[in-house]
Amino acid sequence: MGLTNAETLSLLMNADTRWGKFVNRGVAKQKKHLIDIINYCRSQHPVDPVEEQVDSKLRVYTYEEFKNTELNIEWVIPNLLHKKGFASISGPPQVGKSQITLRFAERLAKGESFLKWPAVLPIRTLFISMEMPHEELKYITDQMHIGGDADLLRQNFLLMPIGSSIRLNNKKAQDELKKVIDEFQPEGVFFDSLGVAIGEDLNSEKVIFETFDFVNSVIRNEYGAFAWFIHHHRKAQIGNKKPNKLDDLYGNQYIGAQITSAIGLWPMGDTIEVNCLK
Repeated sequence: MGLTNAETLSLLMNADTRWGKFVNRGVAKQKKHLIDIINYCRSQHPVDPVEEQVDSKLRVYTYEEFKNTELNIEWVIPNLLHKKGFASISGPPQVGKSQITLRFAERLAKGESFLKWPAVLPIRTLFISMEMPHEELKYITDQMHIGGDADLLRQNFLLMPIGSSIRLNNKKAQDELKKVIDEFQPEGVFFDSLGVAIGEDLNSEKVIFETFDFVNSVIRNEYGAFAWFIHHHRKAQIGNKKPNKLDDLYGNQYIGAQITSAIGLWPMGDTIEVNCLK
């Protein structure tokens, strides 16, 4: 199928959670066994140079070839978020963006529904906290009373409490994050938040392009995981007292254009309004 080793490993780890062959031996041993299988298969079925050329990213299809391509969207949350999706959740300060995102990550790790959205299968999620350091994130999760299937949470619900910007458009930071993703093989990566993750001017087309190019080429395409960013809207102004639309996302217009799924939150007294913006 022209998959990279990382993509193949991601598929095998996902399948092994259902087969139960290596999953209970620890992540390091599980990866070693699966990588050995991949290397054996590579040696038995080497890729022909002509085939590699055909699978180039710059391949051009005739309409008939394109129409007959056997590719379908695989959903994490049907009709909202697919396995290589690019999602955002946005809203004003203190509306609960981090808590709702943590709840999404928890429920996806257990394969459980959240709000009106059903999960397809349990998946491994990684929540990268840059706005909250370890102790603050632990306090929040303790208040949320996260629980349920302990085995699924142990295997699938990963947290990385940095408490500061990772500088996501920086090549060194990208390489460090790639090592983490390669080691733990998450199927979804949650960033809290876009502004802190980058740490630079979100109105800069260059900054956003460099960041999203890494997200698209590495997280989504190479590792086959979805990316989810917590973000915020522009401040309310005269004529727009409720900036909760896709066009109201703070920063360069390329942000809203790149996102495949967008959820907007807005406080309504004692409740929170949840809207699908895209």
